Amino acid sequence: NRDKKLRYNNQRNDIHIPTVYTKELAELIGILLGDGSLTPTQVTVTLGTKEEEYAIYVAMLIKKVFGVRARITENIYQHRVVYIGSVRSVRWLLAMGLALNKVKAQVDVPGWIFGRQSFMVAALRGLIDTDGSIYRLRYGLQIEFCNRSEPLLHSVRRLFMELGFNTSQVSSSKVYLTNQKEIERFVKVIGFSNKKQYKRYKAFKYVCVL
Repeated sequence: NRDKKLRYNNQRNDIHIPTVYTKELAELIGILLGDGSLTPTQVTVTLGTKEEEYAIYVAMLIKKVFGVRARITENIYQHRVVYIGSVRSVRWLLAMGLALNKVKAQVDVPGWIFGRQSFMVAALRGLIDTDGSIYRLRYGLQIEFCNRSEPLLHSVRRLFMELGFNTSQVSSSKVYLTNQKEIERFVKVIGFSNKKQYKRYKAFKYVCVL
């Protein structure tokens, strides 16, 4: 009974493929569109050198979505890498619109995410936690989203707008949120799962108050 083996023909039978859309899946899609990558056999999220806590969070999110424990390792640049090996999950994500080469394919946010506010909130959080940055300007703070996929940039702006935030137009592969009251509302309504982002926000906020 070779077909009963865990990795028969490079397939694994312990993977749970979601049958319904959830906010956990929406956040994971946001993360994958940001710092994720797909190969024919693996789903991978590559994070920074000081994102140990977030790597654990991403692994837990993958467990909730696909029902299997993700591995966390470190590459030669000391970046945290979270991954699962699964042909089925890769094919399922590709069918949803993700791609092996995100820039070449000009990936976009899946349409179903715009169908519910909780999905939009979760997806935007995942996108900002990965491809977002927080900066201190002379007059306050700024949240920036940077990506080389034009459709994704416009969809991120749409997510902001649908949730009541006024952002800049897409410019030089970036979208900005600069209104200080809206940035405070972003932290309250959307928030961060990546504590590195929240720590930057608190540190810059403290400096601006001083």
